Order: sequence, then C-alpha cells, then structure tokens
Amino acid sequence: MNKRFVISYSAIRVVLIAAALSGLCRCDVPSKYARFIDLPDAQAEAEFRKLPIPEQIDVYLYLSTKIEPPKMAYADLVAENGRAAVPAVLDTLSRESNDARKMRLILILGSIARLRRYDFGEDPAVIPRVEESIRSMKNDFDREMSTKSLSEIRGVYSVR
Repeated sequence: MNKRFVISYSAIRVVLIAAALSGLCRCDVPSKYARFIDLPDAQAEAEFRKLPIPEQIDVYLYLSTKIEPPKMAYADLVAENGRAAVPAVLDTLSRESNDARKMRLILILGSIARLRRYDFGEDPAVIPRVEESIRSMKNDFDREMSTKSLSEIRGVYSVR
C-alpha cells in the first residue's frame, strides 16, 4: 500500500473523529445557557419559566441565535408573561443593534399578540417603536419576518 495513501487515510480518520466528538462537547456554550440545551425539553421549559423576564429574554436570544437548530419555541415562553414582558422586550429592542436579535425580539411581541396576552391597542407607543426598529434593519430576511410579526400584532388587535 502506498505510504501517502495510509497517511492521508489516517489523517482523514482523525479529522472525522475529532469533528464527531466536537459535536458532543458544549465547551463553547456558557453554562447559564447549556442547561437549557442539555435538559429534557419539559424540564428546561419549567426552569426557563422560573427566570426573571430579562433573563428569559437573554436566554431566548442566545438559544435562538447561537444554537443550531435555533430554539425558537422559547419566544412563546417569554410571551406567556404577556403585559409584564412588553417593557423588557422593548427596552432590549431599543438597545439591540443586531438585526437577527431584533427580529427575535419582535417575534416575542408577535407571540404575545397571537397568544392574546396583551392588547397592544392599549399602548399606542409600542407600534412606532417596533416600526422604527424594523426601518433600521439592513437584513432583508429579518426585516420581512419582523414585518410579519408586526402585521400579526396589528391583525389581532386592529392596531394602526
């Protein structure tokens, strides 16, 4: 057998084994987020619900933007807080510069509307703040998804 082939084959095996094992290690995930990945879904969701709303938002943003596949269902868990979540979401949205994270925050507001946890018609300042955030987005996909969430808010409560 050709020595170059043996060396190449061995090198490929080492690379493949290393790649497979790296998927098992969550070394790059901070522990405050890893538990929501490692626990069974029902247990992770129960732990998530115990967090203060700002921490829920932080964990959701991490799990939906840094993990593959993204854990988008956590938007509904934040949305279950309804009215109590709105100020924290809007505050985080106003400080956020990343379009993907902005879209995820607006998705929470859409979920709040869809779950009928808050009547956005009671607070006329929400829609302009969301519109402003959408206008600042450069990423077409994130802008389109955010616009759909805004339409969901408007559609549920006939808010203009």
